[in-house]
Amino acid sequence: MLDIVVINPDMNHADFSVNEKDHSVIDLHDFTLGDLRVRGRSFDLREHWGGIARIFCEYNGDLSTDNTVDHPYMLAEIYVPPIDTKTIPTGQRDASGQEITKTEIVWPDLSDTRILLYPIPGPVETENDNEEEN
Repeated sequence: MLDIVVINPDMNHADFSVNEKDHSVIDLHDFTLGDLRVRGRSFDLREHWGGIARIFCEYNGDLSTDNTVDHPYMLAEIYVPPIDTKTIPTGQRDASGQEITKTEIVWPDLSDTRILLYPIPGPVETENDNEEEN
């Protein structure tokens, strides 16, 4: 199960989920940054296997995973499991009678990882925000 840790639950933060079709992809949902509404998007985290992926946001709402430059906001740190391999028999044998196999990469399944969510400027949504007032 996805382990989401909110660094400061009393402040605004972005929401993420694991993509239903590809568990190596994380989906960032639309969120508010100050007065700006930022459109969510999906991030394929395969290039971060065995490490930490960081998702950043610029003042104008642009999103990035580039940690080689400075960004005003870090939305999340995602611990990406290492890749694995599996050996699959091909059903064929070589000249000496040994079974021929092939190796396939098994990409990380983000369903069993940890995400740290960092506070960002903006309104804090509560359960009561969606209820009608009497």
